Amino acid sequence: MMSPTFFIVGAQKAGTTSLHAMLARHEQVFMSDPKEPGYFIRGFDDPERWQTLYRPDKHGRIQPLSEVDLGVFNADDYAALFSSAEAQRAQQRGEASTPYLPSPHAADRIKATVPGAKIIIALRDPVPRAYSAWGYNSSRGRESAASFEQAIAEELAGKRDHFIYGWRYLYSGLFSRHVERYLDRFGRENVLLLSFDKLKDDGQGVFDTMCDFLEVSRQTMNAGRQENVTVRHVNPVIEGIRNSFNRPGAIKSLIKPFLPRGLRTKVRRGVTTSLDRYGERPEPMTQSVRQELSQYYAGDLAKLAEMVDFDISHWGKAQSGPGGETHG
Repeated sequence: MMSPTFFIVGAQKAGTTSLHAMLARHEQVFMSDPKEPGYFIRGFDDPERWQTLYRPDKHGRIQPLSEVDLGVFNADDYAALFSSAEAQRAQQRGEASTPYLPSPHAADRIKATVPGAKIIIALRDPVPRAYSAWGYNSSRGRESAASFEQAIAEELAGKRDHFIYGWRYLYSGLFSRHVERYLDRFGRENVLLLSFDKLKDDGQGVFDTMCDFLEVSRQTMNAGRQENVTVRHVNPVIEGIRNSFNRPGAIKSLIKPFLPRGLRTKVRRGVTTSLDRYGERPEPMTQSVRQELSQYYAGDLAKLAEMVDFDISHWGKAQSGPGGETHG
């Protein structure tokens, strides 16, 4: 059975969609479609499996992910993602499921299943990351809280402990504890830590670093757009069309048998880019909330600084300004 050789495990809203897109264009690398199968949080029958696989919808109802038709829930379906001739020819095979980073169990499950796997982790200042994650969910009608303040208040009160990690905005940004799990299981030599700041400023340099880590040839990266940008569509028709190309459903199921994976990706990105020109960016984070999050993350960031080889001294600061770039 073919399996991945590496995993991009997070962080959510830290550039993982861009990293997946970069590597998918590499001739020696195969990347899964969908980007985030999530098998290592969905495919294991343990007492906590269904306790952390819920999310809110725009009506306030809490949905189990089994109703959402999202992700992979069994080993056969997961293996099928890497069974094509293209996957078998590739020197490296990967996927990019961001819930793997905050999950207490995913690292152990990956290690047991693919013991020689390489791990890539993109990290971002957790303050704007949390706000960006909320904005992304809210803009797509997947968030019941009317404001970011309400969402983090619910989380601090324990009302989101049963949610999947993409809706636990504070917990998901406690990077030192999440990164430590992967360093402990896989060893520092098999874990690549990347900076979201570097990705924004020097995408080619980040791409070169990933190629070296995966032991594939360096290639010139095609200059492209930001991936997975957070915008809010007030026009329900535009929102509906966008969602039909980006979520499981009738249109994606109809197109899939007739278009090869690469062409499907180009069509989806083209439609999404065109429609997102008409979207609205989220309002900036308030200074009071920024200050609250700065204090929340101070201790964790001090520990993280000892794990990474890039400067994060400016992370978590309560500076004024917007919530930050919102792609991931």
